[in-house]
Amino acid sequence: MSNSVSWINRRVSADEFFRQLHQSETDWLFISSEPIEQGEPMIAGRDAAVVWLRDCSTSLLCRLPLWLRLFAFPSQWDGFFVHRDVAQHVSPGATASEAAEEWLLRALTSGTRIEAIGSALQTSEVSFSPALRPSFPTRPWLKPLLEKFRPETFAKSVRSSIDLTALKAGIFQMHDFLDESHSFSQSIEGAGVHRNGDYWHAIMHRREPDYPNSKYWFRHVGRHPIFNDLSRELTQRINELHTSADRKNDELISRMSHLVDGRDEWDPFAFVDFCRTSVERGHPEEIAVAEALQGDEMSLLLAATLDDALIVD
Repeated sequence: MSNSVSWINRRVSADEFFRQLHQSETDWLFISSEPIEQGEPMIAGRDAAVVWLRDCSTSLLCRLPLWLRLFAFPSQWDGFFVHRDVAQHVSPGATASEAAEEWLLRALTSGTRIEAIGSALQTSEVSFSPALRPSFPTRPWLKPLLEKFRPETFAKSVRSSIDLTALKAGIFQMHDFLDESHSFSQSIEGAGVHRNGDYWHAIMHRREPDYPNSKYWFRHVGRHPIFNDLSRELTQRINELHTSADRKNDELISRMSHLVDGRDEWDPFAFVDFCRTSVERGHPEEIAVAEALQGDEMSLLLAATLDDALIVD
């Protein structure tokens, strides 16, 4: 079998994407925003029934299985190789503006194996910084796919049905479907060993924003296992600001230092206030830090919810 590869730009229109996907005469297709040199060696000897993904996840995201990263995080990949036979087997969607990602998710849910290979094309990690106050889902085409998504089909078994519901609340929250996330978390309030559903409930109201209601649900959560990791992520981000030698960061660093309590433990109530004042003040640097910390929090919580919900490979 030949290993000839042709490139399809993932950012072309849906119609053009599917036209090229199904009409290509090469053996392999590389789907990416930019072409790759020497694509043939990358897929030499690889299983033609598998989609080979060029991953670009952050260290936090790498704690999660690939299938969950694909469904929970927007476009956390650089490109993928797919054999034309597989490309033609998966039916296209109707109107998605991000046709390449929709195809990838449909392939995943249809049972196609997807595995990560090699290093990322990009030189830096892709960050996850969800908006503090999303006005609407930025990718509405995802909703029907998320509604059909069954995380338990990718696991050995279900450890907790309550936390499986919390996991769904988290996945919808990752994509700014606040109402849908709220419905899942509200249905399991007060339940679960670590009350992950209540934590997602608190995040939802913080982003709504309904800050008093967010604090109400954080009181229900109590001390969550991810707080230690959040404290470490906070320290790392403070150290990064210290090394920048920018005096404008002094006030921001001072505010960030109050996100832990007297025992150096993450304070979720202080973070609610930090998010609120960042939005009200409208300073880009503060908002960027708050969104980055929120991304850390949501990534860690998703991993913790998965651990409580499912037994995975």
